[in-house]
Amino acid sequence: MHVPATKGLPKPLSLLLIAAVIALLLGVSALVRAPSALAATISEDSYGTQQDSQIAAASGPRTVALFQGFNGFTYSGPDGADAGTIAVGLADPDALAAIFAYDPDTDRFNVWRNGPAFLNTLSRLHSNQALFLLLDRPSTWGGPALPYPAQTLPLAQGFNLIPYLGPNGLSPADALAQLPDLAPVTSLFYLDPASQTYRSFRRGAPEILNTLNALPRYAVLWAVTTRPTTWPLEPFVGGPVIDDVLPAVIDPAASRVFMLRGDNFGATPSVTVGGVESEATLICGGNAVQVALPADVAAGATAVDVTSNGLTARTSIMVGTPDLAAVLAALESTKALVSLCTDDEASVSSIQASLDAIIGQLSAGTYTAALDATAEFVNTVAETPALSPVSAQALQELGLSFATGIATLNGVLLPDVGDLLLPDLGDLITTVIGVGLGIGL
Repeated sequence: MHVPATKGLPKPLSLLLIAAVIALLLGVSALVRAPSALAATISEDSYGTQQDSQIAAASGPRTVALFQGFNGFTYSGPDGADAGTIAVGLADPDALAAIFAYDPDTDRFNVWRNGPAFLNTLSRLHSNQALFLLLDRPSTWGGPALPYPAQTLPLAQGFNLIPYLGPNGLSPADALAQLPDLAPVTSLFYLDPASQTYRSFRRGAPEILNTLNALPRYAVLWAVTTRPTTWPLEPFVGGPVIDDVLPAVIDPAASRVFMLRGDNFGATPSVTVGGVESEATLICGGNAVQVALPADVAAGATAVDVTSNGLTARTSIMVGTPDLAAVLAALESTKALVSLCTDDEASVSSIQASLDAIIGQLSAGTYTAALDATAEFVNTVAETPALSPVSAQALQELGLSFATGIATLNGVLLPDVGDLLLPDLGDLITTVIGVGLGIGL
């Protein structure tokens, strides 16, 4: 079993780490003693050198790379879960030797071991609980990152083990500055699990002496206080959720923007397309994101990642020439998007009716009439004051892609499309359709 490096640490800490390992090897001790004077140097969070990500869903999974030795770990699942569920979430469950949970009332660590249940003094977990995981070898954990309401953590005088759930990368000084009662908190300690060495921040100390410069979200910290105080946690709504991509098939010849409909995109979402950072604009009250398609994206499926609130959701886009099913799917999805862009029911009904008209004409195979209906949709959007300018422009961009797709399906250019649409989009649509069909205009 790996023993974390103790060189340069206070002698009592070295003894404590050795005692913890001996207790695990013997499988006898019900509690591992953690004197308050030592607590600050025991733990830190394994998120300091790793990326926390969420794929596909708002509440998970959150994936965490864990190192051999001690890893700080903020449990982000539901209250009351069995402690053994952490092992279940590991790619290599047998790598987990033990879980430690500090009890400030008794000044001890309760322990769960990967062994006989009667030896365990830690059985249940609570949401946002700060823990230490001891691993015999590296592994990866995957599990939920559940939303939670605003709450306040009580801090006792002395050492307090807490989860850091603020913005990712915030400096310790800025994090402490947000506390309603800053004065009692004198220092923070953090373990880098990769090196098994400790970083610290002491308020008021020269910058050169502080080795902890940024706080990763979900970090586990020891906060040292001179008297009782509190540490507030802002509510967490979860990571981004992607419900739909509009249009279903993106034709770069029609438009180099597409929309992601969903939730929890945050104030400034970060979007990558095929690993390339892309320009992203919130639309429809934050219920959708308009994304610029990077240059040189190949035809076919391409991964799209949206990051907000410290978590990432992934979907894929299809780049190519849309068929009838793709155009119809995009029209139906746009109807759902419109209902999120304004609370004005009359405006929503009017725009959705214009979309239904396009769907009806396409279903009947009357493509010329479908193009006329598309022009009416674009004009309806432009004449709807209940829409914000950015949302209106995004919906008009969708109209552009619809027009191009319908013209491609029809196989011929309709010269009057440009005249029917708004002047600022009409020339562009006519040109794009002409280029796509190989017709000089």
